[in-house]
Amino acid sequence: MSSNIFQNETLIAKKFLSEFENNLVFSKTINRQFEDTYSNNTGTIINIRKPTRFFPTTGRDITSNIQTIKQRTVPLTIRYQDNVAMELTSQQMALNMDDLTREVISPAALQLANKVDMRAYDTSLGIYNAVGTAGTAPNSFGVINNARTLLTSQGVLLKPRYFLFNVLDGGAVSAGLQGQYNYQEFNKEILDEGVIGRMAGFDMYQVQNTVTSVRSSIPDGTTIGTPVVATTSVSGDSSIAMSGFTVSTTAILKKGAIFTVSGVGAVNPITRVRTGLIQQFVVTADVDSDSSGDAVVPIAPTIIFDSTDPYTNVTALPTSGATVTVNGSHTVNIAYHPEAFTLAMIKLGEYNDSGAYMKTMVDKKSNVSIRMVRQYNVLTDVLVYRFDVLYGVECFPEYACRGMGSYNGNF
Repeated sequence: MSSNIFQNETLIAKKFLSEFENNLVFSKTINRQFEDTYSNNTGTIINIRKPTRFFPTTGRDITSNIQTIKQRTVPLTIRYQDNVAMELTSQQMALNMDDLTREVISPAALQLANKVDMRAYDTSLGIYNAVGTAGTAPNSFGVINNARTLLTSQGVLLKPRYFLFNVLDGGAVSAGLQGQYNYQEFNKEILDEGVIGRMAGFDMYQVQNTVTSVRSSIPDGTTIGTPVVATTSVSGDSSIAMSGFTVSTTAILKKGAIFTVSGVGAVNPITRVRTGLIQQFVVTADVDSDSSGDAVVPIAPTIIFDSTDPYTNVTALPTSGATVTVNGSHTVNIAYHPEAFTLAMIKLGEYNDSGAYMKTMVDKKSNVSIRMVRQYNVLTDVLVYRFDVLYGVECFPEYACRGMGSYNGNF
């Protein structure tokens, strides 16, 4: 075989795919089942059906109990085509595959995989359930156990579950748990292997990414006012009118901020029984206050309070004058079932009559695909390579909760 392994373009594409797939972290633990529903006829949208709920009834006669099926679909948009491109000189082309992988392919694949993971992490700002204390690193079993309790109260399947912590918060968890129950094997993983391990039904990992939820454009420690509900909500509302904010402030609440409303409790989505926990809401877009300190805040989840609706999710409607409590800024550590996030990675086509060489590689086991394009520039004696991925990712927040963590706005 020739020493110039660059002549084998398939080998280069295959190696890049392998390195890319190996460097995915978050994306390996989430739902991938809807990719096969994509086709050229669907455009850029995959409609994902969410579970349908019903009220069970009693008795032989069902005449008055026949229920209308309420189909719920959420669009997943194939919106991202991320890539990494590079020029390879004649000297670099003379490298063997091991040197090429170390110097070129591995660093490029790592960056592209990190980009895909980061897109998924970005969607976690849509998660409205949370445990822990905003601005404080979780460092006890209590935070992990509270996450388990919250997810279970929301009808989330017990297995599998994951808990991802950013580096600083993960370090605090490891330090806080190393003496837990004198659990020898658990402590061995923390002390010897540098991983968090498994506890309370979660596989727990430290990750380099995760995102930060910022409460407001007004720094933490400074008041945003005393917000209250301005107008009593009605079932089906996806926003809440509030008053009492600091006047005329841009982004008085930031997208991703979490708040509660006094008197509004949470409901188990399966049994529709009160969980004993307060319902949490997330702000879905930046909100400005007007000159009177009023604002209409877009929220998730949509408020549903109807004894005949199987999707009821609150124990009461937010009423005029009810106190609104906004959590502070925090890192978003994520406790979740794989159903909480869906990634659809679409195979890009090849057009080898375009003057460039194209090769699309698919890992059948992980369903990860990469397209490599190579073209030679005769003027500069370099080969230009680009590696592309096409995908969409969406968060389904009812299957996840945040573990609110540390925050330092100075860095």
